Amino acid sequence: MQSQLDRLIQETGRTEYDDCYVLDHQDEPAGVLATTHGRLLINTDRNGLVIFTANPERTQSYRLGDYHALAVELQTLPDAINHHGFGDVVLRAGQPRTYVNRYQYVSK
Repeated sequence: MQSQLDRLIQETGRTEYDDCYVLDHQDEPAGVLATTHGRLLINTDRNGLVIFTANPERTQSYRLGDYHALAVELQTLPDAINHHGFGDVVLRAGQPRTYVNRYQYVSK
């Protein structure tokens, strides 16, 4: 049975995650982080979810594939300034902009 790390290396050639996901259904959770203790539901009105990990390394206390951190960013799609339809990232003077991110923890 192939490990998750082996699959990641086979698919990307890397041992870390650094991916952007397009969100096109605001009525569904943008993401769910699950542990043995519960789940964190993430909702947003943004159109992009970026996930990246700190580089895994092999040390005495960590095995290759153990990650030191996971970052989840809710944002407008990267490089939106150069791609029509990715979203408006220009902040104009005197025109405030508000986005909503919601987090709900559900324990097991």
